[in-house]
Amino acid sequence: MKRRTLWLACILILFGAVYAFPQAQPQPTPPSFPTIDRQQDQDRPRTLRDQLTKARIERDRKNYQELLDRGDSALRLSEALESSLELNGEFTSEDLGKLAELEKVVTRIRRDLGGNSDKELERETQKEVSGKKDLVEIFSQLRSSTVNLVAELKKSSRFSISAAAIHASNSIISIARFLRLKK
Repeated sequence: MKRRTLWLACILILFGAVYAFPQAQPQPTPPSFPTIDRQQDQDRPRTLRDQLTKARIERDRKNYQELLDRGDSALRLSEALESSLELNGEFTSEDLGKLAELEKVVTRIRRDLGGNSDKELERETQKEVSGKKDLVEIFSQLRSSTVNLVAELKKSSRFSISAAAIHASNSIISIARFLRLKK
């Protein structure tokens, strides 16, 4: 009987050692992953809906920045047209290309703002412009309308639609069309 209990005790110790041995072994280290701080983990979207929302916000931000960049481009074009007229004293073929580019840029701005052409405003602007005989005055009005457009774009946010910016863009387009047809 003593022998039997001795054997039983040895077997129990052996089983205990076998089961305890893997726990005593050091755990293999997992492959190294970049550490993520808590702020980055909180910024990471949790669901597909969050990912889509973040993508939409980023797209809206990018579109708004492109709109502002187009406004700056229109301002540079109108300034170049005005300075070219002051320098040359006349409207050149290069100016005609810049005028067409200005009209294209401002038309894109108006479309992005959600505006349409305003035929009544176009007629009023063309009457007002056609009454002016001096090209310097007309180009000055074109530049001031462009300055107003850019100022309105910068005042607005990407969440708003500026009726004043749409009005200014319609004015610029009608002046540009008048000048192109006059040439």
